[in-house]
Amino acid sequence: MENRPHGLYLLDVRGLDISDVSVLNELELARFNRFRFDKDKATFLYGRKLIRRFASKDEISYGFNKRPYFKDGPFFSLSHSYPYVALAVSSSPIGVDIESLDRLDKTPVTRYFAESEKEEFPELSKLWCYKEAIFKCYGDGYFDPKEPLHKDKDVFYFKGKPFFTCAHERGDFLLVAASTMPITLSIKEVKQEDLL
Repeated sequence: MENRPHGLYLLDVRGLDISDVSVLNELELARFNRFRFDKDKATFLYGRKLIRRFASKDEISYGFNKRPYFKDGPFFSLSHSYPYVALAVSSSPIGVDIESLDRLDKTPVTRYFAESEKEEFPELSKLWCYKEAIFKCYGDGYFDPKEPLHKDKDVFYFKGKPFFTCAHERGDFLLVAASTMPITLSIKEVKQEDLL
């Protein structure tokens, strides 16, 4: 099996129906019902629909920090920044993050970076997205945002481990995938009817 993402899926949830929750298990339904805003319900619900359609129909387990995973693979990572939900699926560890650069630019993110990163990387809002994807790939469920990343050519290093990344900008949004193996980024646009 190739050590590349089997898929990077992107779905715009604006205007999608959130009444059919049959895909959610009891725990997920309880979490869905705690959301106050429809946009949060939509990103959660359609994230789970993406997982079950493109990763596995097996029961999702939840680990540390409520991180979803499958006991027997594949590896996957989910991210959302309204109106988008992104899912990366791979045979090797993978992380994905999608962020609105405009929103990040308006957030005081500098406090989340080590001094060495502030010197090495001029665009901290973009670096935030890379860090999120890498930390998700690293997979221990907790990270200190000031734990520095280092970059040598096109490879990032975190705690001495190499991470390969690829990115795609979509308007105001940045989508980053990170893996422990070299990867390519090929986005598959998903429509609601693809999830039936």
